[in-house]
Amino acid sequence: MARISLLLAALALGACDASAECATPDDCVERSVDVVVHDDRVIRTDGLDSFFSFNLNHFRFERDLMTPAGDVDESVLEHLDRMPSVYYRYPGGLVANSFSWEAAVGAVGERPTQASVDHSGAAPVRFGVGEYFDFVADVGGRPWYVLNLLGWSAEQPDAELPLAEVTASNARLAEYVASRVDRDTPVYFQLGNELDRSVYQWPVEKYVERSQATMDAMRKALPEARFVAFLRDFDWTYKGKDPRAGSKSRYRDFIADVLDGLPGVEDFSLHFYYDDPGLDKRTKRMDWRLRQIEAAIDVARAARGGTVPNVWITEHARGVNLQRGKGMSRAALTSNLSASVSTADFLIGLAQIPEVKGAFWHGINAGPWQLFDATVKHRDLRPRPVYWGYRVLQSVLLDETLATETAPQPGAQYGGGYDVRAAAFRAADGDTLGLWVANRRNEPVRLVVHYTPYSGDAVTLTRYSMFGPAGADADDPALEPVIELDPQAVDARVDGDGRFAIVVGPSSVTAVSISR
Repeated sequence: MARISLLLAALALGACDASAECATPDDCVERSVDVVVHDDRVIRTDGLDSFFSFNLNHFRFERDLMTPAGDVDESVLEHLDRMPSVYYRYPGGLVANSFSWEAAVGAVGERPTQASVDHSGAAPVRFGVGEYFDFVADVGGRPWYVLNLLGWSAEQPDAELPLAEVTASNARLAEYVASRVDRDTPVYFQLGNELDRSVYQWPVEKYVERSQATMDAMRKALPEARFVAFLRDFDWTYKGKDPRAGSKSRYRDFIADVLDGLPGVEDFSLHFYYDDPGLDKRTKRMDWRLRQIEAAIDVARAARGGTVPNVWITEHARGVNLQRGKGMSRAALTSNLSASVSTADFLIGLAQIPEVKGAFWHGINAGPWQLFDATVKHRDLRPRPVYWGYRVLQSVLLDETLATETAPQPGAQYGGGYDVRAAAFRAADGDTLGLWVANRRNEPVRLVVHYTPYSGDAVTLTRYSMFGPAGADADDPALEPVIELDPQAVDARVDGDGRFAIVVGPSSVTAVSISR
């Protein structure tokens, strides 16, 4: 397949005549989408480095990405070193609720066993707390720690210990962390993981009590610590033998009650999985998921009298659709080209919600979600397409996020009702405009960008991209996407109405820098 070149004209913006002879690939692009960038509406000025953060499940990380000698694979370190300043969420999601940090320090050969997951026997933790902080330093990352509010056991992952015992252990953890980190940079501590659901189903009162006790104890050693409450954006129906089984906990009530019970908490987290393959549910489509984030923010705003706590999406990724089989059987679909476009679409949407401060992809090898190919196809730890999609977007990180509108797209291939989502950014001096674009359509699309400050100006365009062949299924396991991270800059001119056009490839993640 010929590579899609940048459209440099100023401008032949009419509809393409598919029957005409094509002088360049750009001449044969049949679909155009208008993108309007509002230079007078700045959404955020806080940067987006933290949007490329990762969930780090210690159990899968040490099995997939560590050598028998106990070192993290060198190629993994090299690839992550190219993504500095991101957060690494440790020791993971549900595994954090049963993690004994004190059994995961000291000499590895002398560590006691502990149960991490139901499907594997108890074993010593090799990627322990010390190894984690060393790893974060090695790759230039930032720590994010999920606290255990439940308890731990050598044999039972969901064992529960008395409040005083758990609180005392977390106080000692604060002392340990204080000895390992730069005290000028506060460490974020997440207050458990999904304790209101799963096998736990804690009521709000229990979650608030255990959270507050741990915060009070940890602040004695780390007064600058930041704590993150765990919330949700959906109603939960209690299950199993719980005396509340069949009744419902409404997410709006849950958010309000947690924020009311923890007045000192200024950050909260949510989890989102989307676009499960083969699952055409409204609640899994991107537009619906993004609206739910905004709905949860509205509830939080009301609960805090008009002030919104900082929002963190501490797990997100393409879902696995368990209706189609066990999770690991879906591993090829969670981080392929289709998943990368879906993930970029999500991040582009989040960038335009200013209350969201960061997002964590799930995860640096967490079962079927594999940033590095451990069991999917090549099985040699080479990066999967999601990694390259992140690298594309990170190629254009500018100071200000601008309000951006994308025109309606009738006849879209994606069930959400559109093919293209875009976000725009600007350097503080105004001389560089940036775009992030996700194209779900398996055909190239011409973006007609409207940005009046550049009307009539000569500009230089640089496009970073990952895309697939035209007409191909982005879920095809044989597909190897084209990755362009070292493109040539090209000169162009914006027309008198502030319009210029850029072609994005089929099934693509694209970042464009436009400088004048």
